[in-house]
Amino acid sequence: MASNITSDTIDATYPVAGVDNDTQGFRDNFGIIKQNFQYAATEITDLQNNAARLDSSSNFQGSHIIDAQFETCTESFIAKGNFASGSEISFTEGRYQTIGLSLPAETPSATFQLSNWPSTEDENRLAKITVEIKLATAGDSKTVEFTSEGGGTIKKNSSWPGTVTIGSINPTIFEFWSYDGGETVYAEYKGLFS
Repeated sequence: MASNITSDTIDATYPVAGVDNDTQGFRDNFGIIKQNFQYAATEITDLQNNAARLDSSSNFQGSHIIDAQFETCTESFIAKGNFASGSEISFTEGRYQTIGLSLPAETPSATFQLSNWPSTEDENRLAKITVEIKLATAGDSKTVEFTSEGGGTIKKNSSWPGTVTIGSINPTIFEFWSYDGGETVYAEYKGLFS
């Protein structure tokens, strides 16, 4: 964005020393300076509201970052804690999420709902969530199922087991992604990591 601030129209030679100067020249210069301050205030406010910052988080609100080279970057991570029942796995909580299962002995399974995918109005966006699930403490195996918010379809890769069993304090890892707001979610079973 080009700045509207200009110093070209200020008469730097006015007033002329030792001469009775017309006050119109003062008024013209002050008018130009005042206008430049107004432009500066508008432009600075725009920068404060919309520019990326180095000292705080910046929400790009779906704007494209084009032709960038990333170096030493990380992805967001959340340790969701231990759950005694199913829970929501929200895209907005982080790219990598860990869950500990601490289901009661009489509860053999838990269902986790994948939610808050970017809407279909957000064009051409692929959203991914990696989920790590393990038993909070060694004990009986538990089964888990996944659903997508709004009744979306989950399409699983060929290595996806018929029944997903979590039977270890070592993590089992899954990856989910969608580009249509969760209407279709693709799921990959990464397996048990020990």
